[in-house]
Amino acid sequence: MAQLHSNAMTMSEQQILDDLIWRDFEGLQDSIPKPSMNCGRYEFEAADVEEAVRLAANLKAFGRYQYFRGQVDAGWSMTSTISRCTAGGREAELEKLEAFWSWVRNSPEMVPYLQSDDQILAAVQHHGIAATPLIDLTREPAVAGWFATEDVGAAEYGAIYLLDHDRLSSFFEVMSAGRLQFRFLEIDVANLWRLQAQAGLFLEGNADLERFWPVDRIVFRQTGALSPISRGEIYPARESHLEQMIRLHAVLDERSRRFQALINDPASPLKVYHVQAEPAAAPAESAPPSEIWAAGPDERWNAVDLSQADVTLALSTLESDGNAVVDLIERRRRCTDLLNVTLDGEVVPGRFQRLLDALWTGMRPYPYTVQEIAQAVSALARFDGFFRQFNLNAGKGTFELAQAHLESPLEIEMGLFGGGSTRCCVSGARLLAAFTDAGRRVLRLPDNATVEHMKAALIVAQGVRMGLFDEERFRCLLVDEIIPWQVLSKRNPTIYAASQIEVLGLP
Repeated sequence: MAQLHSNAMTMSEQQILDDLIWRDFEGLQDSIPKPSMNCGRYEFEAADVEEAVRLAANLKAFGRYQYFRGQVDAGWSMTSTISRCTAGGREAELEKLEAFWSWVRNSPEMVPYLQSDDQILAAVQHHGIAATPLIDLTREPAVAGWFATEDVGAAEYGAIYLLDHDRLSSFFEVMSAGRLQFRFLEIDVANLWRLQAQAGLFLEGNADLERFWPVDRIVFRQTGALSPISRGEIYPARESHLEQMIRLHAVLDERSRRFQALINDPASPLKVYHVQAEPAAAPAESAPPSEIWAAGPDERWNAVDLSQADVTLALSTLESDGNAVVDLIERRRRCTDLLNVTLDGEVVPGRFQRLLDALWTGMRPYPYTVQEIAQAVSALARFDGFFRQFNLNAGKGTFELAQAHLESPLEIEMGLFGGGSTRCCVSGARLLAAFTDAGRRVLRLPDNATVEHMKAALIVAQGVRMGLFDEERFRCLLVDEIIPWQVLSKRNPTIYAASQIEVLGLP
């Protein structure tokens, strides 16, 4: 480890320095090793990450430091991702940030979660959407230790940085009187499980803090030892509703970028025509969404049960008995896993298990009834049996499969709030039945309307708003057909609630 002083220090000078150090760590002389002074910062030495985490925990217990940050290489500066970008790179990252901000503000489902710019910035930082001026911190030394030993590479020494809220906040006040701006961003974002799991907060600044205030730290040798917590405790294996929506944005943003690249390619034969078309609006007398659905899911990481599923059911049972999981869903509504599926008597973590996990993750946080989720699970198993018997590689598609198993099948396209779309096959008769009387009047459907009448009306109307449908009947269609069909056909994104849909029409 690098020596701290190039010139020898006399005994009296060392005594003075020791006295000053222990005065700053008053009362801790018998509890912690003496730090050295290195480039204006206090620096502790530890043999490995376990010792470093233990020391950081002691310093936290004594009230000396409250916030921590782990870095795998002690030679790195503590800087934000945006500060490491080139000028051109910053512009590109700003475009990503603006795209996400615009998507959130245009998606009613996101507004309850990300109500402020700070909350949006926190989501962007924790999910790597774009580079930001934020630096991740944590209140838990063990979390800092995990990040300090992740992907060590060739690093010989790691570091856990130590930050004192009161001292730094006073310094920030003085510095912020000028052009420099620093602050701790302590923010709560409902459903942002990564932030909650990591006991996270942020340091924000428009300059490199360590140029003005070298941050105290513990330096330790990278021995191959790991922090005493697992990756699953840092990055939850399951997603909250907000995180599902953030992933949805990533899918839509990637599609948009690929499409723009395609139409901007001089060699592309694709031509884009702009057609102004306004889908049929919901009539004034349409009822707003019920309050329980308008609010959206609200779950916190420390309130979620992570216990592994201890119930196994045969796939054939799920296909034939929709009530087989009712009691189980009631018991495990706050659990991230529902059940293990067996095939031929053995638990097989294969294709259908992944589909079931996706459906459970998507539906569980919403205010669906237990019976509705049970119906969706049964429909998923039943449709999966159709899919397994139908050779989609034989030149046919899912619509041919729908013709074999749905009443008057119809392929629909659902436009999402904030942009993007997704498709699925539904029973045309059930979709027709889901319209309200006011909706039928808007589409000018006759009393004896057929699916063909509806198809023609949807083409003319260029799609319809959700307010034209009866909420309960459309939700039944979601449960029985739309959600299971999308999960099985691996639609990305998958729609789990009508509140995500802005407009519905034909492809």
